[in-house]
Amino acid sequence: TRINGIKAIKETGSNVVRLYINENTTDPDLENAMVKVVEQGLVAIVTLESDKLTCSSNTATLNSAVDTLWLKKWLCVMAQDRFQPYLIINMASGWGPEGVFHPDSFGYQDYLDAYKAMIGKFRTAGLKVPIAIDAPCGQDYHAFARDRSRTLVSADTAKNIILSVQADGSRWNSGDKLTSAVTNLMEAGAPFAITSF
Repeated sequence: TRINGIKAIKETGSNVVRLYINENTTDPDLENAMVKVVEQGLVAIVTLESDKLTCSSNTATLNSAVDTLWLKKWLCVMAQDRFQPYLIINMASGWGPEGVFHPDSFGYQDYLDAYKAMIGKFRTAGLKVPIAIDAPCGQDYHAFARDRSRTLVSADTAKNIILSVQADGSRWNSGDKLTSAVTNLMEAGAPFAITSF
């Protein structure tokens, strides 16, 4: 029933929709949703949402999701030519370490290494569409500071990375905090999307 809401989102004047999928999403379900997105002339940020991935730094779980879901179960949909101009892949909503939140921390290295490896897998599979990399727990924009965003962009042979954050929680709950977060994202030197408020 939520697929029917895609038209309503278009009617608000939006040009993008965040399309959540999970482990139970079938490839026909995903294809039907993408058809609705294309019919409305929207771009879909197709986002895997899973309790196993959000606020997790378990690289094996991310690797498994990429191998068994994105590059096996859903690849036949993602690779269709008709969807390419309308597709951004967000491989895991909020995957990454919880509680780091400091621009000078070294606690993001495993996060960066895992995402660099996953980006390589998507490109090896032939997908050239933009890949959105969610901040840890969706909120920790510091993961992209100190040239870390450039590390992700450099790892992508297609140079088609978008940083992604979810502006919710105590780190985003005032005008000053929002301004500080957006300033930090702008200084990261890569395209970014704020996918929820």
